[in-house]
Amino acid sequence: MSDAIRDHVRKILRTYAADDEAKTAAIREIEASGGKIITGGQIFGDEWEILDWRTGTRIAHGDGGMQGYDETCARLDPEDTWRHIDPLSESLESSEPPPTDGVPPSLAQALQEWIDSTATPDEEIAEVADWDVAEVTRCLRADHP
Repeated sequence: MSDAIRDHVRKILRTYAADDEAKTAAIREIEASGGKIITGGQIFGDEWEILDWRTGTRIAHGDGGMQGYDETCARLDPEDTWRHIDPLSESLESSEPPPTDGVPPSLAQALQEWIDSTATPDEEIAEVADWDVAEVTRCLRADHP
């Protein structure tokens, strides 16, 4: 395995970890100010649900489409302190790993797709990165509550 490939895989993993740290900081700031992170939305047709992002606990459920969802959010959160995890995640720009000498852009893209694939075991990524599997897993899975 070339040093350049190993270094680029490490850069990708470090970039993912840094992006997750920024997301975690934003979530902590919202929660510290009394806010709640929610998830959910439309799940089938007009049916929707609102879940506590941290616990997965269902806060509300209905079938009135997005209007019913919005009305329920307004009723249950009159101070507008709830933040949905999806737009929060999308508002934080994902970083691109810096280029690595010796790794052409097309190979860098292929390595990133390989890392992102659910079919790629963390053990294989760890072998290429020459890192401990736990460290790879931390970089890849840190965005869960």
